[in-house]
Amino acid sequence: MHYAPEPPDHIGSSHTADGEGAAPAPVPTPGAVVEPANRVPTGRAVWWEVAAVMAVSTVPAMTGGLVSLCDPVPPAAVPPLPYWLGSVYLVVISGCTILVTLYLIGRSGESWERFGLAPPRVLDAPLGAFLLVVALVVWSRVPPIPDFGVRTGGQFVGPHGPGEYALMVVKYALAGFAEELVTRAYLLTRLTVLLRSRAEAVLFAALVFAACHAYQGPVGVVHSFVFGVTYGVIFLALGRVWPLAVGHALYNIRLEILAG
Repeated sequence: MHYAPEPPDHIGSSHTADGEGAAPAPVPTPGAVVEPANRVPTGRAVWWEVAAVMAVSTVPAMTGGLVSLCDPVPPAAVPPLPYWLGSVYLVVISGCTILVTLYLIGRSGESWERFGLAPPRVLDAPLGAFLLVVALVVWSRVPPIPDFGVRTGGQFVGPHGPGEYALMVVKYALAGFAEELVTRAYLLTRLTVLLRSRAEAVLFAALVFAACHAYQGPVGVVHSFVFGVTYGVIFLALGRVWPLAVGHALYNIRLEILAG
């Protein structure tokens, strides 16, 4: 599929058949950057762009989840990382994901609003808190999921002291935004056009999101899929990613506090 190309320059102009009356071509200023006439990418280019975003964001997480499930070493035998070190690692990974995705969106020439990235508003924070409640209510309606004997996780180290709690907030703020940016703002925007179906785009993005949480086992995968569908539908309704990022961050913070 191709996006509709921009109209030729002669449409609506005063050009005549023999060229009389044609406006002279503008002379570029020396050293100026000349913008291409058509910056709308073709369908194939967009698929490659999607592949590039997934290569740096979701594919490593999917692979890591699969490796953790196939690893024969018991989780208790693997000593946990110090809380600050694990947090710094997630901050760096999330930051790299955000950088690459925003760079590709920016160079596409399309508006930030198209991807739900309009400037944040004050109401995004309370709306994000409401979306946390929505996620909890939706998950409470899902029947119990058996774990099929699949071991998941390892030793958990929670935050201790004001510094680590502050680091927890930073960690999940970046991680929540990175995941919502990729699996909702970016993938849903692109896949809605490529697949020509909003429903298929929501399901595909939710499957990708669930696969990234394979390390949590069947329960985590089902949970993440339900979460992904719910937030995907909400993103298409709102057209803004910020409330979703706030709700996602609050959800993760709540889980970590309860686990501690």
